[in-house]
Parts: sequence; C-alpha cells; structure tokens
Amino acid sequence: MNTNSWAVITQSLEHIEADTRAAQTDDDIRAIGTRCRETVISLAQLAYSPERHLPPGEVAPGIADSERMLGLFMDANFQDSSATEARTFVRALLKLSHAVVHRRPASIRDAKLAVAGVRTLIEAVALLTGQEIQFEPWRGVRVGPRFFAWDGPTLHALEDRLPIPAPEEAITAIKQAGHTPSFGVKVKLRHHLAQGARQVYETDQRTWRKELLYSADGNQVLLVKEGAA
Repeated sequence: MNTNSWAVITQSLEHIEADTRAAQTDDDIRAIGTRCRETVISLAQLAYSPERHLPPGEVAPGIADSERMLGLFMDANFQDSSATEARTFVRALLKLSHAVVHRRPASIRDAKLAVAGVRTLIEAVALLTGQEIQFEPWRGVRVGPRFFAWDGPTLHALEDRLPIPAPEEAITAIKQAGHTPSFGVKVKLRHHLAQGARQVYETDQRTWRKELLYSADGNQVLLVKEGAA
C-alpha cells in the first residue's frame, strides 16, 4: 500500500536540504543524491495512477520506475510538446542524482543542483494536481556545520537531548543577523514567549534539539527576539 503523502514528500525534502547545508564529506554528498532519487520515487508513486495515466494496452511501470511513472503523469497533463520537455527535465534530474551518488569525488554543487531540481519537480507536480503545498522555512543561524534555530516546521516535535552551554559564536551570529539574544529564566518561559521572545536550540533539523543554557545550573535558556534593536 502506498503510504506516501504530500506531508511526507515535503518533510523529506526539508530533511535533505538540512543535510545538504551540513554536508562535509563525500559520503554525506552521495547520500544526498540517494535521498533525492528516493524522494522522486515517492513523488512519482503519489502522483501516478494507473487508472488515470496508463494508456490501454501498455505495460505498467515498476513501483520504483519514477521516470516512467512521472512521464506518463506528464503525458496525461500536457497535450503538446510541453510533455516532452517535462519528461526531459525529469530524466535530467534523475541522471544528476545518479551522478551525485557515484561520482568520486562527489560535488556539493551537483548535490545542491539535484536538491533544487527535486524542489522544482515537487512544486510542478503539486501545481498539476491542484495540490496546495507550503514549505515552512527554518528560522535560525548557521555557524559552520552547526545550526541554531528558534522556529521551524518540525522543531517542537524533535527529541530533546541533553542541554549544553550556549556557544558564544551562536550568540554572535544571532546579533550579526540583526536579532537580539538574551537569557530567560525557565520558570518564566511562558511570560518571555508572550513578550515575543523565542527559545533557541541547537538542532540537526531532523531528529534532535538541545536547549542552550546560560550556565551549568540550567535555570536560564537562550532566547531571541527577531529584528529587535
């Protein structure tokens, strides 16, 4: 049974984009190519319907044949040369993802192009199916491979890991981004949030987050007010 949904597809892309920003090694980059291909397969399975898109007498595509599934989907949605152009785009995107997986050394630029292509493809298929999708942006600052966030599509659903002292470089980056960092007592957190502050966490944007503390006693956590003077 197909368990894909638009929420699954968009969340998968958001995770890939987070991993791309943090990628450092060839293995990291090749994994991005693999996950791009997997996301396109999930998208094809979601978009393609044999009842609507498979012409009579044709053999059905395999469950992982994303190129053919999306090609049939495009053919059904376009009645002119646009279908050929759309098929060419899908084929090029899959070839690029394949190259990212197998090229040594792997290219982060190619990985980023593959991810951008997957995003465009998702948006195009959503448009053709009349599906309204919205990618919720993460709000935070990046310091090298580390990301410090105060809002994001899954931030408040992530696993809480042991808190850490707030890195000075994170505080500096928040200031440089034009926001105001401060520390607030945890027992008054609701009050701080009501006043427009947001709690800052270090996160991998996929599975975990960590509170950022003023000191080891854990009574105060790092907060931010966006755009505050």
